[in-house]
Amino acid sequence: MLTHVVLGAALFGSVTAGSPRTLFGSSETGTSLRGLASVPVSVRYNGPPEGIYGLTERDLAADIALTLKAGGVRTDRPRGKVADPYLFAHIVGNTTGNGDGLMFYTVTLELIQDVALRRDPHLRCEGVTWSEGTTIVLPRGRLRTIAEELEALASDFTLAVQQANSGTRINPRSGN
Repeated sequence: MLTHVVLGAALFGSVTAGSPRTLFGSSETGTSLRGLASVPVSVRYNGPPEGIYGLTERDLAADIALTLKAGGVRTDRPRGKVADPYLFAHIVGNTTGNGDGLMFYTVTLELIQDVALRRDPHLRCEGVTWSEGTTIVLPRGRLRTIAEELEALASDFTLAVQQANSGTRINPRSGN
């Protein structure tokens, strides 16, 4: 599979391998997004330093925050409170191992918040209640594509929040 993705990336410049995963259809997701007042953003990159050269986690978090704010989702954290819930962007990068200058990345955006266990509501833990992601292959130097993917995922999250709070079904990629 990776060979096909690498070949496609060489031919087309960048390839999205795999489709975004999402929990849009579940009633639990809609419930977890209902009444969401604010979501601070956290970004983490794991991979070789050259994989994200030129981008910082702080810059990526700021890009995501701008996308969320444009869609009406606040990203401020109440003073003195731990961020619950929060939006976590995780980027994992690695070389293809072929010496071809290509990097592959898994980019995910997750809403993480305290959840209660059904068997005992007094037991609480942190859980992912919304998630979407993609895998992309890029030549080194095309790093802006990572930021664009994160912005698209943030836009999908904004639409999911709007959907949960309006009762309307929205298709994130087509805008309707």
